[in-house]
Amino acid sequence: MNNLKTTFLAGLALLLTTTSISVSAQDVASRIEAALAHPDRDPADSVRDESRKPVEVISFIGIESGMTVLDVASSSGWYAEVLAAAVGPNGKVIAQNSSRFAERIAEPQALKIARHPNIMPIVAENAEGFGIDGQADAAWTALNLHDNANRGTEAGLEFLGAIYDAMKPGAVLAVIDHEGSPGMDNAALHRIDVNSAIAIVEAAGFVVEAQAYMLNNPADDHTLHMRELERNSDRFVLRARKPAM
Repeated sequence: MNNLKTTFLAGLALLLTTTSISVSAQDVASRIEAALAHPDRDPADSVRDESRKPVEVISFIGIESGMTVLDVASSSGWYAEVLAAAVGPNGKVIAQNSSRFAERIAEPQALKIARHPNIMPIVAENAEGFGIDGQADAAWTALNLHDNANRGTEAGLEFLGAIYDAMKPGAVLAVIDHEGSPGMDNAALHRIDVNSAIAIVEAAGFVVEAQAYMLNNPADDHTLHMRELERNSDRFVLRARKPAM
């Protein structure tokens, strides 16, 4: 009888946990969809929504309500806005840009912050670190690993090292980038082949957990500059993790 009761209680606990996770995931998706539908969004941002599949990517990475997320090289903040909606009012998005871009993107970024006050912009250089060591539950680097890794291993590791230091032990890292093919001039094409990306992410100390394919574009043969595809390139999505202590 005791064994039966224990089994029942364990099953009930699992059911309640699963239900809670499902409800939380639906809350995240609903907030993202509402943010994408906001009438004040820049039309130039809206045209990217379909090809970037934010709900699916956020779900794959495991971004949850209440998280603090570092958005690396955030630019004007397309991903920062989506992440701010995903983490909700009790979460925070640290939108990092280097001084080289900060002034250029200040106006469109400010409009997003007005809609999502949980976006906190910071200006910081990779070589100096981000000044938020151990604060991030998650980090996000979209479409910019190639710019750093293609300058050489040292530059790639410096870029990833600053991200690593900003993250809590056990925190999750999202890497999204334009996929290239081995042997191509990926630096000129603004791409990186996925195996090279995985290798340098692991060399920086992360554990790569999974790859997703929802952003693949079969029409892209990896021979064109990503701008020639109106940014709808074949893109890989990696989920990696900083080891827990």
